[in-house]
Amino acid sequence: MKKLFIIGLSMLMLIGLTASAFAVTDITLSGEIEIRGEMNDNTRDVDNLTGDVGAWYDENVRLRVDAKVTPNTSGVIELETSQASPYAGTNVNSDVWGQGASQATGGLAAGNTQTDNVGIREAYILHTGKGLLGIPSGLKIGRMSFKLGRGLFMDHSLFGDQGILLFAEPMKGMQIFFTTLKLGEGALAIGNSTAATPQSDDTDSYTLGFSNSVSGVNLSADITYADAQDFTTAIANPTGDTSEGLHLWNFGLRGDAKVGIANLYGDVEIQYGKAEANFVHRTTGSREDRDYRGFAILLGGKVDVKAVRVNLEFAYGSGDERDYSVANANDGNATFDTGDKNEVFMTSLGADQQHYTYVYEDRLPAATGARSTGLANTMYLKLGAETDVNPDLTMGGSIYMLRAADDTNAMGAAGARQTCSGIAAGCLRTSKDLGWEFDGNLAYKLDTNLVYFVQAGYLFTGQAYDIDDTTVGTVGVNKEADNAYVLRHGISLMF
Repeated sequence: MKKLFIIGLSMLMLIGLTASAFAVTDITLSGEIEIRGEMNDNTRDVDNLTGDVGAWYDENVRLRVDAKVTPNTSGVIELETSQASPYAGTNVNSDVWGQGASQATGGLAAGNTQTDNVGIREAYILHTGKGLLGIPSGLKIGRMSFKLGRGLFMDHSLFGDQGILLFAEPMKGMQIFFTTLKLGEGALAIGNSTAATPQSDDTDSYTLGFSNSVSGVNLSADITYADAQDFTTAIANPTGDTSEGLHLWNFGLRGDAKVGIANLYGDVEIQYGKAEANFVHRTTGSREDRDYRGFAILLGGKVDVKAVRVNLEFAYGSGDERDYSVANANDGNATFDTGDKNEVFMTSLGADQQHYTYVYEDRLPAATGARSTGLANTMYLKLGAETDVNPDLTMGGSIYMLRAADDTNAMGAAGARQTCSGIAAGCLRTSKDLGWEFDGNLAYKLDTNLVYFVQAGYLFTGQAYDIDDTTVGTVGVNKEADNAYVLRHGISLMF
């Protein structure tokens, strides 16, 4: 009995010593629960005749742990809801009520839901200090949110990426950083690749950035090299899938300052690069490299007019001019022949994440023919205003004039347009007119950190959304697209 007592006491001492060795200075728990109800119409096909109306409830849950082990070292783990999107098969940060519910038996075998997936949004180690450099510096490694400037080119703040971030502060107000992110890990063998002779198929990005604040003027700049090693796929000529890459440089320059009563800001992004074997020459039929030359610009200002905050903003992202008179597409990745130069502004953004408009870019196919592509082939002029009605109630709204940089039909399918010339049979009209959008929002504070909110967006579609008139027998007869809207309300608790 005495031996057992000594063994037990020794184990307790060992556990106590272990706990002391791994004790942290401080642990902070925080999170958010957000429940939303949505109704939308024409956000998939802009056609009232198809009955495209959606209505559902969804929720988002976050739980974050911040662990400060020493004054210089900490760790973060953040978990978040991850479930299939109502708009696409990809996972987003919401869980639709009742979606896939199957945890019930009996004659009514529905409900008793257990479909929630939880993903890791962030999980990283952060270490700061003076170290070998003799200046404040640090290392951040793991899965982290990442956004360049105002997010025109790259905004991966929705779920984050795995990577390494190094930073230093040579003087007060100045920071230099370098980051490498793993954006995609390819398979061991693709196409004609084998385990013995694997082809490169990863996607990586490398960014060197600088920021400085002097006398109320904030300046930042960065250079990003994005290397997508398997960008051009499914090449039939010359040797099957040769896993050719896209090598893209993005140069960003940004600034903001207070001038009088106005807060002014700007962002310029310029892109240069090429995609290997990405273009089939119209005459020779041989595969050739395609140059990539895109740019984007954003200029804006905010000013307080009595109790109202007014925002005026202009943004433009280049598009790729396409030859709609060509009978057959010359490129495996594009709908129509765009030549040996692609001039669209390339973006890398979070899917199902609102970047500016609520309907046009977030819910409908934009001027690129896809959702959530940011400023690619898009120009907008925005006038917005927001006011605090009282300490608990905030209301705001924005008006957007939307144009495409180059003619497009956002709803057109490749097969419907490959034989068209001008506005002929089998053709959808192309235009730069995307329409006008009105967005509004309301937030009412019910209690500490408890907010009820309303979001709404209504798009008056322009000619670039024209669709086939299915009520007539002739294919290619166009009709104006119907308007689209989204209305969502919900309640959010932060803790």
